[in-house]
Amino acid sequence: MLTALAAEHELATASVIEGVTLSDPMGLMETLLSSLRYPGEVAPCGITQQLADLQRRINNLPHDSRCRMGRIAEVLFQTPRDLFEEPEGMEVLEEYFTMRLSVTQAHKKIRQLICRRVYLPSMKAWSVRDRANRFCDLLRGWAEFCASTGSKGLVVIFDEVDVEYASTLGCREYRNRRSLLLDAVSKSLSRESKAPLLLAFGSAPASVDVEEENDAVIDLQRRINGMDELEDPRPDIEQTRELGRRLQTLYARAYPDRMSRVDPQKLERLIDEFARTHQDDLNPIPRSFVRGTLERLDVALDLESYAKNE
Repeated sequence: MLTALAAEHELATASVIEGVTLSDPMGLMETLLSSLRYPGEVAPCGITQQLADLQRRINNLPHDSRCRMGRIAEVLFQTPRDLFEEPEGMEVLEEYFTMRLSVTQAHKKIRQLICRRVYLPSMKAWSVRDRANRFCDLLRGWAEFCASTGSKGLVVIFDEVDVEYASTLGCREYRNRRSLLLDAVSKSLSRESKAPLLLAFGSAPASVDVEEENDAVIDLQRRINGMDELEDPRPDIEQTRELGRRLQTLYARAYPDRMSRVDPQKLERLIDEFARTHQDDLNPIPRSFVRGTLERLDVALDLESYAKNE
């Protein structure tokens, strides 16, 4: 929904869905940049063309104008123009800017391509205490980059990132690093920006037996000042049953041979019973119902009691 709304308002989007932790800002930034999409793009198509277009424009701009375009534009101005004429050079630059290539590796490859030394600043921060602020600086830099290359700004979506961060090994160290990043993000968002930047965090509240300090939602609310909270209404029992029926239909399309040997009415009763149990839960999260339904379908298809009566 947010991606669609962003496209309607001509904003670029980037997203992180699980698998990456807020306690690793540089890894988080690399993942975000690999998902960068401009309005009208169905899938991330890379930033090669945008880099080349911006580089051509900034070479004809006065220094003050380049500085107003942000950090990424300033780095591009230091990059030799002939590097953009080589396909391999463009590949190196994209990997450097999206942090898949270290600055040392980028320098080495550039020397091999154009036979001269080029100085590019490091995009990453190697010191742990500097990473949170560097992440925020880069985030603002990329929002400015997007605003200069075909969109009006940037929307970043963190979908269920670190929902269970407190239960990981070494959780205290991870929590401290995560807190440093969220505190830095809060301070960064309170400053004036050259380009629109919206951060959205999608997460479900922890169960009642989890302490508040280990609840990712409560932690976000405490750390980020002025954050608007939007809460999805809980589906009622009929909506949950309808979701179960749709899942069963999709499952039948995915595994037609296996489903042809199973009694569909028995499966419907199984899912209906699970829907009632799910609604009685203190925190009935739709995603948990989806996962639980798929697990039950997986098991039921291997049980003789669910086979069709010949």
